[in-house]
Parts: sequence; C-alpha cells; structure tokens
Amino acid sequence: MNRCAASLGVDVEFIVFVWLGGIVATLLLSAVGVVVLWRQLRSLQQRVAQLEQRQPSPPASEVAEPTLEVTAQLDSWLQEERVSTNQIGESRAASALQQLISGWLQALSEINLVVRIGLVVLFFGIAFLLKFAADQQLLSPAVRLGGAIVVALVVFTIGWRLRQRRFSYAMLLQGGGIGMLYISLFAAAHFYHLLPLNGVLAAMIVLALLTATLAVVQNGRALALFGVCGGFLAPLLTSDGSGNYLLLFGYYTLLNAIIFVIAWYRPWRILNLVGFGATLLVALLWGEHHYHSGLFIPIELFLGLFWLGYIAIAILYSLRQPLQLKGVVDGSIVFGVPLSLIALQAAVVSHLPNGMAVTALVMALTYLGLSYLLWSRALARGGVLAEAFVALGIGFATLAVPLWLDDRLTVVTWAVEGAALVWVGLRQGQRLSRLAGLVLQLFSAVLLLDQWQMFRTEQPLLNAGWMGGVLLGLAALFSHYRLQQRQQQLSSPERWLLPLLLLWGVGWWFLAAFDTFAYYFGSHTEVMVMLLWLWLSLLLLEQLQRLLCWPELIKVGVWALPLASLLLLELLTDSWRAPLDGWGALLWPLLLLQLYRWVNRGGVVALWPLSWLHWWQLGLFWLTAGLLVSSVSRQLQLFDLAPIWSMVASGVVVIALVVPLLRYYRQLGWPWAGYGRWLHRYGMMPVLVALLWWQWQALADSGVVGGYYLPLLNPLELTQLAVVAVWVVWWRQLPAAILCRQRYRVQKSQLQRVGLSVLFLLLHAPLARSVSHFAGIDYRLESLFESSLWQAVLALFWVLGALVAMSWGSRRGERALWRAGALLLGAVVIKLFSVDLAGSATLEQIIAFLGVGVVMLVIGYLAPQPSK
Repeated sequence: MNRCAASLGVDVEFIVFVWLGGIVATLLLSAVGVVVLWRQLRSLQQRVAQLEQRQPSPPASEVAEPTLEVTAQLDSWLQEERVSTNQIGESRAASALQQLISGWLQALSEINLVVRIGLVVLFFGIAFLLKFAADQQLLSPAVRLGGAIVVALVVFTIGWRLRQRRFSYAMLLQGGGIGMLYISLFAAAHFYHLLPLNGVLAAMIVLALLTATLAVVQNGRALALFGVCGGFLAPLLTSDGSGNYLLLFGYYTLLNAIIFVIAWYRPWRILNLVGFGATLLVALLWGEHHYHSGLFIPIELFLGLFWLGYIAIAILYSLRQPLQLKGVVDGSIVFGVPLSLIALQAAVVSHLPNGMAVTALVMALTYLGLSYLLWSRALARGGVLAEAFVALGIGFATLAVPLWLDDRLTVVTWAVEGAALVWVGLRQGQRLSRLAGLVLQLFSAVLLLDQWQMFRTEQPLLNAGWMGGVLLGLAALFSHYRLQQRQQQLSSPERWLLPLLLLWGVGWWFLAAFDTFAYYFGSHTEVMVMLLWLWLSLLLLEQLQRLLCWPELIKVGVWALPLASLLLLELLTDSWRAPLDGWGALLWPLLLLQLYRWVNRGGVVALWPLSWLHWWQLGLFWLTAGLLVSSVSRQLQLFDLAPIWSMVASGVVVIALVVPLLRYYRQLGWPWAGYGRWLHRYGMMPVLVALLWWQWQALADSGVVGGYYLPLLNPLELTQLAVVAVWVVWWRQLPAAILCRQRYRVQKSQLQRVGLSVLFLLLHAPLARSVSHFAGIDYRLESLFESSLWQAVLALFWVLGALVAMSWGSRRGERALWRAGALLLGAVVIKLFSVDLAGSATLEQIIAFLGVGVVMLVIGYLAPQPSK
C-alpha cells in the first residue's frame, strides 16, 4: 500500500508537522483565553478600587473662605483644570484602547469560526517551524515522540475537563489531542520503525471507534470530524507497500459503516460530506493508477456498498432531523453520490457492452423504488427526499436512453420527454417535475450541439440536425404555452424563466433552419431562403397567437428586426449582388411589410411600452434606409464608374433619402404615422453618422476630375458641402434640447461647437488637395507630411483657426471656445518646434514661423482671455 500512498501524492512528513502545528496552535489559543480572563479580572479590580476611593463632596456651608489672591487662585484653578482634563483624556484613551484589545481577544477566543480559521493558519505556520527543527536534527526521535504523546494527552485532558463549560472549544481540544495521537502512532511506525505497521493500523482503528463513541456520547461534531479524518488518513500513513487493495477498500467500507452508525444517532452533515469526499478522492486516485478489468467484481462490490451506504445515510439525515426540520434533504449527498458513482462506473464498466446503460437502469429502478417506499411509509417526513429520488430515477432512466439508442433518437426522445414532464408537472402540481422537464430539454440541446456536425446529411431539410433543432424549439414553445396558461401555479423563479423559455424555443426554431440553409446553399441563395423562412415564421406565429390566444407570441416579433438586420449585413459582406436583386426584390418588401404590420398592431401597442415601440420603429426605418442605400450603391457599381463618381453617387443617394424626411417629417403617413418627430430627432442620427463616415472615406480621394481640380467646386467637395448643409438644416430644426431627459440634455450651443469643430477638420481636405494638385505632390499622407510647403500651410491654417476661435470667444465671453483656440495655438507651437524645425531651413519654414508669429501677436492684441 506504500505504492498506493505514493500514487496518491501523500506528503506524510508534512502531514505530521501540520498536526503538530495544530497542537501548538491549540495551546496558544488556550493561552489567549487565559489572558482574556486575566485582563477582564484586572479591569474589574481597577474599577472597584476607583469607586472605593471616591468621597462625597462637603456641604457648601463648610467651604472655607479664600485666603489667597484672586490671580493666584485663578492660576491654581486653571492648572487643576488642565491636569484634570489631561487625566480624563488619558483615561478615556487608555480605556478605549483596552476595550478594543480586550474585545478583539475575547472575540478571538470565543467565536468558533475565528478559532477554526486561526487554528488552520497556525497549523501551517508552526508545522513549517517544526519540520525545520526536525530537518536540522534539533530534537531526538525519542524526545519528539514522547513530547508529542504528552502534549496530546494534556490537550485531550484539558478538552475533557472543559466539556461542560466551553463545549465547542473543548471539542476542538479533544480532536486536536486525538489527531496528535494518530500522528504519533504513524511517526513511531513509519519514520522510526519503533512499532509494526499492522499493529499501528489496528490501534488507529480502535482510536477511530473510540473517537466516534466519544463524539456521539458528548454530541461533539468537531471531535467526530477529527476522528474520521484521522481514520481516513491512517491507511495512507501506515502503508507497508503490499498493494493490498482489498484491505484498503475494506477498511474504508468499515469507516463508512462507522459514519452510518453515527448518522443513526446524530444528523451531522459535515461528517457525511467528509466521509463521502475522502472515499471518492481515494477511489479516484487509486483507480487512475491501479484499476484494470480483472478487478471488476471486488471494485464493483465496493462501489455498490459505497452507493447504498450513503443512500441510507441521506435517508437517516432527512428523518433524524429535529421536529421542525423533519424532511430536510442534504442535496450534496443525495445528488452528489449518484453523480459521482455514475462517473466512476464509466471507467469500471468500460470493457462491458451496454455496461453504462445497465448501470443507469439499475440506479433508476433503485431510486424509483425508494421513492415509492418513502411516499407510502413516511410521507409526512420524507416527501422532499422522495421527490428528489423520483427526479434521480427519472434522470437515470432518461440517461439510459442514449446509452442504448442512437444520438439522433436520444435528442428527439429527451425533447419530447422534457415537454411531457412539464405538462405532467403542471397537471399534478409538482414543481420538481417541471424543473426536470426543463433540464431535460437543456440536456437534449447540449447533446444536439455536441453532435451537430455528425447529424448533417446530404438532404437539406430532412437531416437530423434540422429536425432535432426544430423539435427542440417546438418542445420549448409547447412548455412555454402550458406554463403561461397556469401562471398562478408557478413560483416566482418559474415566472422569471417564462420569457427565457420563449426565447429559447424561437431561437432553436431559427438556429436549426439558418444553419441548415447556410450549410447547403450559396451566399445569396442562403440569405434569400432565410428571408423566406423568417417571413413564413412571422405569419405562422401571428396565426398561432390569434388561434391559441397566446399573447406572448407577439413579443417574438421584436427579434425579427435584429435577424433581418443580420441577414442584410451577411448579404453585403459575402455577396457582390444588390440586396434587392433577384428574389430579394420580392422577399425584402414582403418581410418589411410584415414587420411594419407587426409594429402597428393594436396588441403590440398594448403589450409594449410606447417608448420601446418608438425605438423599434426607428430600427425598422434604419433597416429600410440601409436596404435602399446599399441596393442603389451596388447597382451603381455595375456601371464601372470612376472612384470619385462612385463616392459622389453614394453620397447623393443618402442625401436624397434624408432631404424628404427633413422637409415632410410632420406629414408622414402609414407606416410612420405618429412617428415623424421621432424619426426626425433620433432616426436621423445614424444616417448622419453614416454621412460622417462617408466624409471620412471621401478624404482619400484627390477630387481630380478629367485632370483638373477646382477647390470647393468639384463634384466631390460639392457633395461634401451638401452633406454639411444637411447637418446644419437638421441642427436648426431641433428643439432647444435634442433629448427630452434632463440628464442627457445637450444644448444647441454645445452642438454648435461640435459642428464647427467638424467643419474645421473637413476643411483640411480641400486644403490638402489644393497643395497636392498645384504643387505637384502625391495625394498621400506620407508625401504631404514630408513636404515643407504642406507643413507651412498647415501651420498657418491652424493659427488662423486659433485666431478665429479665440477672437470669437473673447468677444462673446465664451471661455470654453477661447480655451479651445488656445489649445490649437499650443498645438501649432509644438508642431513648429518638433516637426518644422527638424527639417532644413526652407522658405516655407520661414513663412510658417513668421506667419504664426504675426498671427499670435494679433491674437494677443485682439483676443484677451474673457473674464469669468
């Protein structure tokens, strides 16, 4: 078993010193408790002495006449007052500090949680110290063992004597003493070979039984925990290298039997968890290194006993609770044990055909049988546990399906079974059954996603992936329909899940179809088929909502807009054809018409807040605008125009869309009736942002037409000026604040500054084009940056901009505008000395410096900083 211990990675020496550290830590904590009691006693004695020294004040008639001068008496009084004040302040400060320290020490000695944490910390700290002493051979083996045993007995005795006064503290001391005895026995056999290993193992078993007995008698959970932990560590610490797995697992079975006996008398959850976790951990580590199919029968027997034993412990825990807690279920044991067992079984029965299917079926029958017994014999006390067993039984029965059948049939079976469980749970009023049905549908979806690629076949619509996804969506929609019909039966979390369930069902309906279409069709055809599916789905949902009185289906339409937008984006990125080309000329108008009908329906208006509908209408307007603009732009590309004309045409198309809205937004009819102001105020925003992006793209064009360039009068810059005019008109039509909510209020003056800043930036383009064309410089950023002429023109342009901004700000008293000009002026100066000055002395450089200097003098005279 030494190989077993090594394979488990047990650092036995460090474990010894951790326990030794724990003992010393326990003694230190005991000393802390004594210090606290002594300080409290000393404080009480001081307070009593102060009270005894106080004397009553004499009557007023007995007060002697003053015999000293007034000034001397006054000085005396002031001095006494200062002394008294200092004494009171010092006394209060000392008292506050004393109370703080005393309170902290008292909390440290009395609060059980802090004691545990402090014990753990001191365990490791002192363990390292003791290990260092052992490594340096500072203590002989006899002294170490003798001292450890003496300390263990002393600590245990102190804990035994304190069991009536400080119970929790006493249990910790007793547990620490017993732990020290474990380590002492182990060290005597393993390190110093003073005792035989078999004898030490027997002694540890006796010690574990004694600890369990003391824990039950004293009702000491901490003591039982120490004993059980020591018992589980014993075979690892006393391994003789024989590799006797029967002895190892037989011993652990005995320990779990002891835990069962304790559970018969005391419902200690932490003890059950430690036993379960320790057994599972050792089984996992041993199995990883040593298990093979030849050990199937004994290992299967051990796993069966482990499983049945902890089922019994879970039942005892539920039935042995106090009267007010009868029926409480330990979920960690009830659900953790079978889930852990099924994972272990996957490795144990891997060599057997259908081994996991048989395992799942046996576990399902066992849990269903136990649930029947609990319901028939202990309904009042075991109802919750019986429901948990029913859930486990149904779950393992469900798990047996994919282990016997093909994955494709499993997806369908689980989806249908999940919907059926939801329906049965509603009929019988069983919330657990409804939850199981929803979880089963989730598992079905996980399996479908895991096997998605394998489910694809050559048939576009009749493949398992598409059918499985559609059935998953239908199962979720059926569950939602039934649940929303009986909302009064649902708990608050279930009502919260209803919208998510509806979204889940609709999502699978579209996901399965869209993925199938994307896999089997080309880019343009794929989008056309998706558009057809989306339009037909909206028609179907509309009819179902009307026939089944299912108002929640109206909410599904809100997701059609993002889906349609994604389809348009997909079409523009993966296909060169125009969106309205071919079948798109029919399908896009049909879909848009259906969406406009949806948003203008009375049921939608009643179901959604008006502000939400406004934003949805805006999104639909943006989709329509994007569809029209992109279609016209794609058609223009077919004419093989020059880049400048393509750029101009795209800008003109957007302007042609915007101008009618600016002119007639108050007189719009269906489908935008009543939304004109919203479309003008907010709907224009992304369009104007798109125009800003167009302006940015237009900067890359030189503006030359037929070899000639006319500043500000060429087609490109005229279009740019028209875009600026659109911005100005829209801005002038806005009310005082472009947004109604006060916290988002943006004044016209602020928007005006932004517009002027954008205009200033845009004027760089004709300036750069002029320099490029008339000076014969390539219209590229690198060429312009290296040109001294461009650097000089740029410096003069910036300084003139600073002059305008600072003069305007100074005359109108706008400090923000004046400061913006000052920042621009600072940028000019930095540019001059970092860029212009770095080159060789040229005429352009001289002009730049002179021009900037002169303008700065003018600024200093004409544009002083406005007063506050």
